[in-house]
This record gives sequence, C-alpha cells and structure tokens, in this order.
Amino acid sequence: MAKDKPRLDEQTQEVIRLIRLHNRTGSAGVLREEVASELGVTVWKARKLITQAETIMAGIPQVGIDPSDPLFRSEVARRIKKATTAAKVAEKMHSTEEDVMAVVDDMEERGYIIQRRGSTVQLGKSAEQSSGSIVIANHFHDKPISFGVIADMHLCSKAERLDVMNAAYDEFAARGITTVFCPGNYIDGECRFNTHELLAHGIADQCQYAIDHWPARPGIKTYFVDGDDHEGWFQQREGIEFGRFLMLEAQAQGREDLVYMGYMEADFELKAPEGKAIVKVIHAGGGSSYAFSYASQKLVESFQGGEKPAVCIIGHYHKQEYCVSLDSEILTQHGWKRYDNIKRGNRVLGYNLETGKLEWTTLRNINITPPTQLDYYENAKFAVNCTPDHKWVWEQNGKRFLAPMSDVGPKADNTRPNLIQAAHGPDGSGIGKFKYSDFLDKELAIDRVLRMTSGERKAFVFGLMVGEGTRAHKTLSFAQNAGPVNDAFTLAAFMEGIATGKPYLIQDSQTLRTSLFQKPYRDYRIRESLIKSSNERTWCPTTDLGTWVMKQNGQITITGNCFPRNVHCVQAGCTQDQTRFMRKRKLAAHVGFCIVTLQQDIKGSITRFSPEFFPFWDRGYYLNRDGIGERLQSG
Repeated sequence: MAKDKPRLDEQTQEVIRLIRLHNRTGSAGVLREEVASELGVTVWKARKLITQAETIMAGIPQVGIDPSDPLFRSEVARRIKKATTAAKVAEKMHSTEEDVMAVVDDMEERGYIIQRRGSTVQLGKSAEQSSGSIVIANHFHDKPISFGVIADMHLCSKAERLDVMNAAYDEFAARGITTVFCPGNYIDGECRFNTHELLAHGIADQCQYAIDHWPARPGIKTYFVDGDDHEGWFQQREGIEFGRFLMLEAQAQGREDLVYMGYMEADFELKAPEGKAIVKVIHAGGGSSYAFSYASQKLVESFQGGEKPAVCIIGHYHKQEYCVSLDSEILTQHGWKRYDNIKRGNRVLGYNLETGKLEWTTLRNINITPPTQLDYYENAKFAVNCTPDHKWVWEQNGKRFLAPMSDVGPKADNTRPNLIQAAHGPDGSGIGKFKYSDFLDKELAIDRVLRMTSGERKAFVFGLMVGEGTRAHKTLSFAQNAGPVNDAFTLAAFMEGIATGKPYLIQDSQTLRTSLFQKPYRDYRIRESLIKSSNERTWCPTTDLGTWVMKQNGQITITGNCFPRNVHCVQAGCTQDQTRFMRKRKLAAHVGFCIVTLQQDIKGSITRFSPEFFPFWDRGYYLNRDGIGERLQSG
C-alpha cells in the first residue's frame, strides 16, 4: 500500500501557489519578500516556509538537506526545546528521521547541549563539568615555571579594556610564557539588564567579536572555561555551550590558540618524575562580583581530600588578594619578624576559630603583591593599614568566622559582630629559675615572654602594672618608653586575652601610653573610620589555621590570611572598567592580570608559589608603568 502524502495546511498551500505564480510570470521581485508581504509574516519566516514548500513540490520528503544549514538547524533547535522524538520533528518539518538526527548530531558537534534518553532528544540547559585533566608532563622540578592568568574580560561590553588585555599578552610574550589560563566571563553575554551596554549582540556576533579581539601572540595558548553567567546565559537560554562553539569557530578561521576546557572548571596536571600537582581553573559564581566577598575562601575549604588541588585559579570576583602593608610583622617562635625575614615552614602564632584560642601553626606561603589599594582605618583606640577586602576574625551570636570589614553588620535581632583582638595563648616551657640580673638584658624580653607559662605571664603583667600602671576612671593603662619592655608587656597581655589599644605618646615626653581593655574585642564600627587610601606594596602569609598574629603601628591584633589548607590561590581580578559598577561604593576595582611562578620538587609538591599582579587602576597609572606603558604608547 502506497504511503499517504502528508496533509498540507492552508499556509503551505498558499506558499506553493505563490511560488508557482512567481515562476510562471517571471517576476523580477524577490520571492521571499513577496511571500512575506502576501502572508503578513517576516522575511525570515517566509524563507523557512518557501524551503518547506519547495521540498514538498519536489515530490519527496526532503532533498539535499545540509545538516549545517543555519535555517534548518534553528528550526530543529526550536522544536527540541522540550523532549521529543526525531520522528515527530520529521513529521512536523516534512522531513525524514535520518535527516533530523543528522542535524541534531551536527548541532552537538557545534556546541549545542543535546540530552538523549532512549529515542527522545532535548536541548539541554547545562553542560556537564569536565571530569578529566590535561596532563602537562614536565621536567621543571628543579627550575621554576611561569604562566599567565587573565579573567573576566567581558568582551563585547562597552566597559571592556582591550588595552589591558593587549598589555597582558605583550607581557606574557616578553616573559616567554606559553600557557595562559582564563577562568571564565571572557564575553559579556546578553541579558535584559546589559543589552544597552553591548558592542555586539547574539551568539554569532559575540563569538566573532571575541575571535577578532582576543589577543593572539606567537607560541601562546589560552585555556579557558565557561562561567555560569555571561557566556553561561546563552547556555541557559539557547542551550549552546558557548566555549565549545567559540573554539570551533576560531579553529575554522585559523586560530588554534584558544582552547576550551569545559564548563565552570578544569584541571591541569603538572606531572613531575615521582608525583604530580593539580592546577584547578575555576569560575566560582554564586553571587555578585561587585561586592567584596570571602566566598573564594569557602570554596577552597570545601575541597575534599582527593579532589583538593595544589593551585586554584579563581575567576568571577573581580578581586585579587587580601593583604596588609609591608611594615606589618608576624609573631614567630623567635619573636616578631618582617616578611623578608621568615621562610616557609616557620612556626607562627595563629588563632583557632573552633577553640577560640591561640595556637602555633605552620607558615605555608609568603604572598607579596605589587602596589595595590591600602585603606587606613583609625579611631581613638585602633589603627590598621590593609586592603579593603582583607579578612578579620569576628564573633557574632556565639560563632567565630573570617570576613572583610565591609561584609559584617548587625543582624535582624540587632546582635552586632565583634572584632576579636586578643585570646589566651599556649603555655611555653617556663622560664624556670633565674637571677634578677637576667632580666636586665631587655633585648631578650620577648623571648622570655614566649617561654612563659600562662601563670608566669599573668604574674609578669601584674608586676609591670603595679610598677608602671595607672587608672583613669575605668580605664587601665601602662606607660613605658618604646622598646623591648613595652613590647614584652603588650605581648604578655595579648596572650592572656587582654586586648590593648593603639599606643600614643604622652605630651612632652618620649613615653608611650597603652590602654588595656576589659574585653578582648572591638566594635565593628571601626570600618566607618576610614582615614585615607593609598597604593603600596603588600604582603600576607598563608597558614594552616587561616589566621596569624600581627603587629602594626605598635599594636598587636589577630587577623586572617591568604587561604589556608595548603592550597595556593589566585583571584585573577578582571579586565573590565569597573567605574560604572563601583561608583556608589567608591571602591577601586582590581583591574589587571597576573603572572604566577611556581616550582615543584621531584615528588610534584609545590615548593615555590609567587603570584605577581599587574594592577591597572586608571589610564594615567598604567601608562606610567615601566615597560608596559611604553609598549602601549608605541603600539
């Protein structure tokens, strides 16, 4: 029995009539425009109707279908947004099941997310995260290696910074770097709230714009991942994995330097002769990138044993690291030390968030950055110089946590966060028997305090307060000339949970007066006492506890550090002008890029990790940078 011809609807019959009329009269007009005018549809819709009608007029279901035909592909994509079968789609399009599946297969190769369950197909909204890793076999366990990091470029946005991107790749090329990592948001995507701030619209145009403007330098390959926002919007809305689509289009145009690694994250395995280290490139997501955040800290802490990387390169936050000024000292088992007088493996004093006590912990890394924004906070009792997003130790509702000053405030029940500034320290070995004359060697005062037991520290503080202490109303204070005795007193008080204020000179004398507080914490409103901001080099340690004891401006305090858990992290900043986003909070964004230098031992463990940041605050700043500014001006 012969197969019945498909029934034609009135619209299709009218299109066939118009085609035949057009051919018979030899009309000089454009057929699709004539059909669009007669039927009252768009020219794009008329073109699709003509294609279907000509197929039917040929007397066979479908002739010469090209799976890569964008017209046919877009129609298939529309029909498989909900789960369906190829047979149903073929019936609707007067085609064959084989041709529909050929189009679906071609779509999948081009970056569309196709979900297959039995005989059904559906356009997906989320790609699977990559489960494998790129193995970089190397022999650099005895020498350092460097790679570039650039992120959140937001190409196609009117706020893009192509000058910074080109400066970055010029610097990479000048350093001989061949590998660059990008943790996402390389385009601005398209959504209802940014559509008027775009230079290019739609998947095809933004893809081509990225290919045309992403810097290419001989010998450099860029490995990138997709974020769940911006380029991820296309995925959620149109069901296309934009990164894969971009890489294939770039390859078709002769660019082999852009390598897509997957959705949200990718692992790179640095393989040494007897071991390995994992570099994880990840787009963090989950919150506004325009708010100071410590979410990346939580991200690192969430990694479980087997999946914990040695290096984590994080995109999305538009921020870099958390640091303090170079004059800040850290307390080691041998006293106060500057950043240039310590080394990895030293034992330093930190604060245990779980127990609420001071403990000796291991120094894992020493992070030093080039000039960055430093904010100076000061009131009558406290003074500190730190980056805006530096983390501090807080207590609120009985819970202790790390957060920048800008991230804390009263809760709905009006409970206020307290900035913890002192805690009880561990017992030392004890000073044992001694001669009174031993204490005349004042240079050893700090060392003796570190060897004291808690009882000995209390007696030491009590004795000095009896001799040099005063009371004014309810405030106790200690007066002493600047030097080792004053330093020993404030350290002993600190390790007994007594917070001290900012020391100040008594009028017309060389004597410092230091206040002792009744409670070991301060009010959170110190953040409202911002005095000034400046650009300076900074540093911050990495410890196992995630905290350390710092002395700055003669004052001892507890503070957070750059990422605990022995994971070396880089927040990559961004290469997008942030002025329009930041003006209400008057914050300086971390616009720029970085170069990371690391070294492994023969077992693959990271023995050196040095991120170098290149901040671009405004045009005047970066044009004056040595080397980079000259290349920008000449190029």
